[in-house]
This record gives sequence, structure tokens and C-alpha cells, in this order.
Amino acid sequence: MSKRIAILAGAFLACAWGAAAQPEETVTVTGTREAERAAEEFVQSQGAATAMAGKMARWEVGVCPLTSGLAPRYATFISQRIRDVARAAGAPVAEAGCKPNMDIVFTTTPQGLLDNLRQKHRPYLGYHGSLRAADRLAKVTKPIQAWYVTATTDLNGKSKIDQMVQEFCDPFAPDCPLGVQVTGLRALDGIRSSLFHVTVVADPASLKDYEIGALADHIALLALSQGAPHEGCQALPSVSDLLSPGCAGATELSAADKAYLAGLYAMNPDMALSAQRGGVAQQVKKALAASGR
Repeated sequence: MSKRIAILAGAFLACAWGAAAQPEETVTVTGTREAERAAEEFVQSQGAATAMAGKMARWEVGVCPLTSGLAPRYATFISQRIRDVARAAGAPVAEAGCKPNMDIVFTTTPQGLLDNLRQKHRPYLGYHGSLRAADRLAKVTKPIQAWYVTATTDLNGKSKIDQMVQEFCDPFAPDCPLGVQVTGLRALDGIRSSLFHVTVVADPASLKDYEIGALADHIALLALSQGAPHEGCQALPSVSDLLSPGCAGATELSAADKAYLAGLYAMNPDMALSAQRGGVAQQVKKALAASGR
């Protein structure tokens, strides 16, 4: 599949984040609570729930990025940066010569690329329940944007790409032949979500004012975790706000970004979404405490 993306992308590629004093204890408690809320809001916006299992998705197979549309040294830099960030977070990384499961495409005609994906390789858009939803998904709205194909794995290790399962039947229905096996426990049901393929499309014409290092970190965060749609700026400094107008986005992975990724790849994937997010938020809170925030 990655080969097909590389082929269709070829036609479009561009070369080239004095009030009255209060008792000290009260101030400390208030600051702690504000930091906790900020960490929870941050994880809420960074950690999307998958459509089928309703869990946070992460890579369970070695990540293998392929960057195209840039001069070789810049493309190599971005792919290597994704690998380095993945290793630091505890994510699996594939060996050299692997089959790409992350396509990072720089093109001056991003909408043309997505139109082609929509028409010929619709599964690459990720989960969608209708053709109208596919149309919405295929709209380019940001200078750098990501599309995620996720998979659901059951208690027995049987894995299905979410879109493919949904096209036949509800996998959680008792009469579905593609149904999943679960523990029967609400907190630990034996179901987990994973990333199967990520497509990141970037428009170099809109990115001329940004350094390659900042762009690489922004892309790495997108490629290693599925963010949830949100309005406004992140609750904590983050490279995910790098391209967000009016936001003081970090120009490299922030302490919160690194803690988020570490928490994502250390969490128990079988847990319920609220428990997953709570565990990751704890990682972020620890990072903030260590940095004195």
C-alpha cells in the first residue's frame, strides 16, 4: 500500500509549539490543581479515541517512515528524527529496509493528492462510515495534516483494520463472524487499538518560515500519536501548536510532548479510555513537576 501512495504522490511532489498576599499553602494547592487540569486537558486533546474500540491508538509494530518530496538530505533528516523520537518514547522501530507504514509527503498540491487518495485509495483516509464522511476527511485544512488507519486487536490477538471490519458488520455484535473476543471486564476488556498506517501531507509553500527541525518534531508527534480535533491552543506548550495561528507553539518537542509520548507507549492498551488518558496524564504531571511548573 505504501508503494501505491508513493506512486500516486509522485505526480504532485514538490522539490525542494499586586493583589493581597495569600497563605503560601493555598497558593501551592491552587497551582497544583491548575497544573493537573492543564495536563488532563492536554492529554484529552492529544489522545483521540478510535472509532471502533474507543481506545488510544499507538504503534505495536516497528515504525518505518518514508519522507518524499524534499531534497534527499531533508527527507532523510525527517525520517531519522521520527525514528529517534519513537525510540525515546519507547515505541517499536523497524530496521533499515523495512516496508514503510508512515508516508510523509511534501507537495505543493496537497488537495490534489488527497483527491487522488479519495478516488483510488480511500482506505488510506482512515475510518469513515459513509461516502459523505470520506469527502469531509479528504479535505486539506492545514499546512501539515495527518490521516490515520487504525486496527482493533482482540483478546486472542486477532487484528482487523477498523474500516474493513465496519464495512461488513459490527465486530462487537454476537452474530458477527468477524467478531472480537473480550474478557467481559469493563476496565480491562482485552481489546486494544493500534496504528496501522499514517499519511502525513505537508505543503512546503506554506512552511518557508519554519526550520526543518521544528517541522520534523511536529511531524514526529503527528506520526506517533493520533490527536483529537480541538479548537484553540493546547493547555500546555506543545510543538503541535507550531502552525496554529495565535498560539505560542514550541519549536521543538516540549517536556509535555515527550511525557505524553512516553506515557502513551507505557500505558496498558487493554484499559478503558478514561484510564488510559488518566495514566498518560500522570506522566505529564510528573514531567511538569520535575520542570518546576
